[in-house]
Amino acid sequence: MVNIRRPISTMLKANLVNACQQLRLPTNGTVKTLRARLRSFARHHPEFAGDPRYAGLYPRRRGHGPPSTVSADSDSSDESDNRASPEPNANEENHNHHIDDQDPADDNDGEDNNDNDSDREWPEFRGILPQPRSASPSTASASDRASTVAPPRSVSVENSRFSTPNNHHERLVSPRPFELAPPSHHSAHSPPPNSPQHQAFVDNSSNIQTQDINLARRSTRVPGATISNTAYPPPPRFRQYLKNGWTHHIPLTALTDRACANEAMGKSRARNEFTLTFRADGSFAVPNPHSSPLQEQPTDEDDEHKISFHQWLQAWRRLLDLIRECLPPLDFSMWQAHYDRIFHDRTLSEYWPVWREYDILVRQQAVYDKKFDPSVFQKDTFAAVERRLRDAENNQRLNNAINAALRQLPKPFRSTSYRGSPSNPDQSSSSQEQPYRCLICGSRAHRPKQCDAKSLANGKPLLLPRPNGHPPYPNRPDNQNITYCFGWNGGKQRCNDTKCTRRHALIHSNPFFPIVTPFNPDAWDSALSSSNLREEFSDVADGIRFSFDMGTSSIINTYTYIPPNHKSATLHPNTIIDNIKSELQAHRYSGPFHPDRLTQIIGHFRSSPLGLVPKSDGGFRLIQDFSFPRGNPSILSVNAHIDLSNFHCNWGTFNKISDIVISAPKGTLMATMDVDSAFRRCPIHPSQRQNFIVHWEGLCYIDHCAPFGAASSGFVFGRVADAFVAILESRGITSVINWVDDFAIPFYPVQNSRPSQPTFSFTLETLYQIASDLGWPWKQSKTRPPAPQFTYLGFLWDIPNKTVEIPLNKKTKYLKKLEPWVPGSKFTRREAENLLGTLVHCSLAIPTSRTHLPPLTHFVASFNGSSSPHIRKSPNSSVFKDIEWWTLTLSSNFCGSTLSPPPPPCDISFWVDASTSWGIGVVFDGEWSSWKLKEGWQGDGRTIGWAEFLAIEFGLLLAIKKGHSNIHFIIHSDNQGVIFAFSKGRSRSLHQNQVLQRINSLCALHSIWITCRYVSSASNLADAPSRGLNIPHLTRSTTNIDIPPSLLPFLS
Repeated sequence: MVNIRRPISTMLKANLVNACQQLRLPTNGTVKTLRARLRSFARHHPEFAGDPRYAGLYPRRRGHGPPSTVSADSDSSDESDNRASPEPNANEENHNHHIDDQDPADDNDGEDNNDNDSDREWPEFRGILPQPRSASPSTASASDRASTVAPPRSVSVENSRFSTPNNHHERLVSPRPFELAPPSHHSAHSPPPNSPQHQAFVDNSSNIQTQDINLARRSTRVPGATISNTAYPPPPRFRQYLKNGWTHHIPLTALTDRACANEAMGKSRARNEFTLTFRADGSFAVPNPHSSPLQEQPTDEDDEHKISFHQWLQAWRRLLDLIRECLPPLDFSMWQAHYDRIFHDRTLSEYWPVWREYDILVRQQAVYDKKFDPSVFQKDTFAAVERRLRDAENNQRLNNAINAALRQLPKPFRSTSYRGSPSNPDQSSSSQEQPYRCLICGSRAHRPKQCDAKSLANGKPLLLPRPNGHPPYPNRPDNQNITYCFGWNGGKQRCNDTKCTRRHALIHSNPFFPIVTPFNPDAWDSALSSSNLREEFSDVADGIRFSFDMGTSSIINTYTYIPPNHKSATLHPNTIIDNIKSELQAHRYSGPFHPDRLTQIIGHFRSSPLGLVPKSDGGFRLIQDFSFPRGNPSILSVNAHIDLSNFHCNWGTFNKISDIVISAPKGTLMATMDVDSAFRRCPIHPSQRQNFIVHWEGLCYIDHCAPFGAASSGFVFGRVADAFVAILESRGITSVINWVDDFAIPFYPVQNSRPSQPTFSFTLETLYQIASDLGWPWKQSKTRPPAPQFTYLGFLWDIPNKTVEIPLNKKTKYLKKLEPWVPGSKFTRREAENLLGTLVHCSLAIPTSRTHLPPLTHFVASFNGSSSPHIRKSPNSSVFKDIEWWTLTLSSNFCGSTLSPPPPPCDISFWVDASTSWGIGVVFDGEWSSWKLKEGWQGDGRTIGWAEFLAIEFGLLLAIKKGHSNIHFIIHSDNQGVIFAFSKGRSRSLHQNQVLQRINSLCALHSIWITCRYVSSASNLADAPSRGLNIPHLTRSTTNIDIPPSLLPFLS
């Protein structure tokens, strides 16, 4: 129940929050915000002014009637949107804090503060009044002072911070009338009752009231005021739409200044309205609505998609006034937030068409869905709008490029005789039908729709000839008997037939955007179809034939962007020039073009800085920095626009090749092959090539193939590689894996073949033949024939011995990289990251080395927030200690590990737990054990995670003491952090890593495999012993373990 009797200005924050809760208003914000929110509620609900339960919202002014007699509409300009009302006191914020800090009961000026609050709450405009004569209190007589009428406080429209065109109009033509003040209480300055002075005072008061009435009857016209379009109110029907619950869509074009002015003056009509024309004889004529020119004019809904930003701003101000007036305050706050989101967005000017369409869709949705919150950003709606506008822009750009290209081609049929145009200009304007010329074969005997020719007039074959005897719009198959969908390829790119079996792909050819690839699309279609893989890899087949989506379709180039190239490129200009020449000869580049000329052909475009990356053979690989610029929110890089979640492919990881080596039967051999320029074999979709322009020395080149440096290039080729591997699988060549362009192909011996001379089901020539048919470009110089030892992912694998190790040349290279890391040296972040990446790679072959990575990882993280990439830091002693370990390990003869499959998990129960209150508990093979930790064990980086790792170590020592080896344990723990760190093989904690190193040594020495499994604390059997409690149904273990000496100081 509402009970707000205390004035707002005297409320503390708790009282203001309580009042907001009673009125179901938001309760967040400062004291000033809460007061403004309550005052806003009072303005929009004058009907509660006479209710004593709401007395605190409507304070009375000294000498005036209750505010409830004032129309709320007259205050609309004092609060715009969802903001607080303007405060006359510049120190209002400090004043509010002062009020919060004191008890209102101790405020001797509470009544005056209440009056001031009323002035702020109910500002009035009482018209244009003459200024009263100013008289000094010392010289004016008592009668003059009594008869002088103080001028009412007026609000200046020009100085109001929240004045809008509508409010300006209301203030000029609808000033608030004067109100007669009710009888005031006896004041200290009034004469005593029943005295002559009191009678004179009453007479003077009557004169004042009479003068007030006369002033109130004065004209409301403002001298010098002019009429403007902003003075016209919105059409009344829109107000009714909102009062009925927003039943119709309100186009913003009907709320602009011009539209409202035309509506008010009767210049606009709805499409279903018409004008009666009265004749002189008294009859009238009704125009035919089907032939009315009004119907040919675009409707408000049509024009709304072309509204300018200034018109949108005008219309939204009126719409917000309507929403405030007709809808609940909560709805108004939602729409105000929607408007503010668009108006204050930093991309508004650049993406105005997208925001405009988004606003239209949200308002249209409000008519049908009464539950959704417009203040929440509708991400899917915005993405759909952006995609639709982008596709339309790309199609327009493509058509413009095609037209520009066609204008440069020979024009054999653009003579004066085209369509039989006569030389006589008078005859050309006659209504006589002119003969046509077929645009396909050049004949005048038929139109292009009826042409049966198989070739063009210039002799080139027609891509889609019309079958003889078919209607004008047949299903036209090409020379491969592929039928194309006319609805999709006819320019609309839309097919409404859900069961359409014809090809949905653009068949138009743009001379500036050729499809350059060695892949044979027909052979791929045939190979995938014959293997029942066409549906699974339809994106690959279509990409080879029509080019691939690189994930940059969200980029809308509103201007041409050409950043400078990187220093690595400018230092080796000959390398760049040679690479450009090579790409031009391979037809993967088109050009060169002057930037202005290229803009005319393909529209606005962007390039990315060129750079060079050293290769292992001493050469350079050209890349483009598609992650440039970095940290610039106004210009996002190409890679920033690419959503990698839309791309997927299979990679031949370390674990996959390990499984192949472990499970390989005796006599298995492995061949490695490499793809030549793998990325450059995948064509870019024509609609996205403007994002991959190459710029060098003032000239531009169009890149037609996936470049190095784009985030999606590897995934695009990886998807093609997946299809190629699937084709090999369908032909009996199994277990083929690849890492980008490096392929490992196992040769399994045929059953019943002799181990000394194993036979295989295929040879390298088989692989070459399959690749040749598909256009797959093997780089034969890098092919390594089948052998029991092979190199893959930078490691040397031995199939017979089931081992993996770091090759000698790699060890030499890595040791040289470790040489500068000695105490006293300083390093940059890039140097530290480079070394960390190398050691992480080495840890794949040496699993026990992972515990020697965290210190270096922490050193890399210490550079976070550095102002410059050239800052150098010195690592701590733990980093150099791990560097020494790595140096010793890489210097050994065998730097790797033995691969062996783990045995199946055993059935022995194994539970571990630790508690900070007592210690460590273990349940192993039906027996429980516990160890109490000394008080104060926590500290110096030792946490509950360290104790949980100790529980695993003590459990392993207990299992080893009982004679277990070559076994696979399932260990149950209720600490997810420990389980995650154990699966990674390392932890961020130094002390936990030390325990993990000892665990790895125990497992390696006794051939023990561990799998950690999470259980809840309530289900963990080791929870009780970790708290010093017994387990009634289990016996306590009597086995003693050898605890490492470094742990004895922490155990009781």
